[in-house]
Amino acid sequence: MVSSDKAIVAARKQILQAIKEVQEGKDPTHVVRDPKLNKFPHLVVTSEVISSTVNWKDHTRKAEEQLKAKG
Repeated sequence: MVSSDKAIVAARKQILQAIKEVQEGKDPTHVVRDPKLNKFPHLVVTSEVISSTVNWKDHTRKAEEQLKAKG
């Protein structure tokens, strides 16, 4: 297993858990049915293409710091 597999394994576990919850008649974890509660301003999604010479971890840390500074 390589490091990129960790995210795939974690996602599969979440999906399998959600299937189990639905089979048991429950809402899966993180399902929000009330539109008033369906707001997550603390989550940020970005997409960038960076040079292969750029350390992606450092780049991500700097981007997070900039977002926090903007408040």
